[in-house]
Amino acid sequence: MWFFFFFFLILLGLEFLITMFFFFCCFDYEVCYL
Repeated sequence: MWFFFFFFLILLGLEFLITMFFFFCCFDYEVCYL
């Protein structure tokens, strides 16, 4: 039970980090283009 909860938490964290990473990359690229 704990293992699945921990695994779900890690997946959620990774998804959040990847989303934020891509968001900041897009933001940087837009700033560079400007």
